[in-house]
Amino acid sequence: MDRKHEKRDGRRFDCRVRVRWSYYNRAESHAAEMLNYSLDGVAIAANQPLVNGSSVVMRLEADAGKCRPDCIESTECPWVRSMIIGQVKWCEPGPRAGASASGWKAGVRVYVR
Repeated sequence: MDRKHEKRDGRRFDCRVRVRWSYYNRAESHAAEMLNYSLDGVAIAANQPLVNGSSVVMRLEADAGKCRPDCIESTECPWVRSMIIGQVKWCEPGPRAGASASGWKAGVRVYVR
């Protein structure tokens, strides 16, 4: 999939922290690792593919205190959200969360800024 039209316009901030994600209104959740975030979205590494276009809920599993943006605080300098509701914009083979074996990498656009 050509993602050049799907890429976030905003600045991305590295943030390697454990998250749990689930499809919206579903009880089953899955472990993943946040790779980076911006004002509009996040990238994650997961052990299973996420369905493009689906709504997902993510929550941080660990303290994101080490994920501080290196910019002057303003509306364009976001902090890591502890809960995210968004739409899967892309999913492709990539690194497995917490391991070197192959897994999936996905981009999620947040619904609420």
